Amino acid sequence: MRVRNISLTAVLLAAALPVAAAGPAAPAASAAPKPAHAPSVEACFVMPVDDAAEAVPVQVLNLGDAASFVLPPDAPAKIAAILCKRDSIVPARNDYKVLAAGYLLSISADARIGALEIQGGLLRYRMIRGELSKPEGSLVAGFLKQAQPHFVDTDPAGSAPKK
Repeated sequence: MRVRNISLTAVLLAAALPVAAAGPAAPAASAAPKPAHAPSVEACFVMPVDDAAEAVPVQVLNLGDAASFVLPPDAPAKIAAILCKRDSIVPARNDYKVLAAGYLLSISADARIGALEIQGGLLRYRMIRGELSKPEGSLVAGFLKQAQPHFVDTDPAGSAPKK
C-alpha cells in the first residue's frame, strides 16, 4: 500500500487518529487513563521531504535484537522522518535502530505525538503534542537509559552515529 501526494503535516495530523487492531471492535473509550505499556500495534511510513513524493510503509516495531533498521527498496530519495502510528506513545525496545540508521522517528498515539531524536550526542524523546503520564515517563526514561549506550560515538552535532 502506498500513500500518494501527502505532506508531512497532513500525516502528523492524521497520526492523531486512533490505531485499530485487527479483530473485534474495541470497547468505547472511558474517562480512566490507559495503563502505560510498550506498543503492540503500528502503522509506520517513510515520510518524504518532497510533498509530491510517496510515503512508503515500513516495519519498525518487529525489528529483532540482531536486525538493523533498513528502508524498503521503494523508499523516497530524501526522507523527512519515519512516522509510526501506534497504540502506545512509549518507544519500543528497538526503536533506537531507526536513529542509528540516520532517521528521525516520530510516534503518535491517542492524539499525542513524540519524537525520538539525537541532540548533542544524547538520545532524547520530545513530546510535540500532548504530554506523557507519569508511568509513561518512567517507561520512556527506562528506554532512553537502555538505548543511549548505542550512541556513545555520536558526532557533536548530534545528527547520526559515526559509522
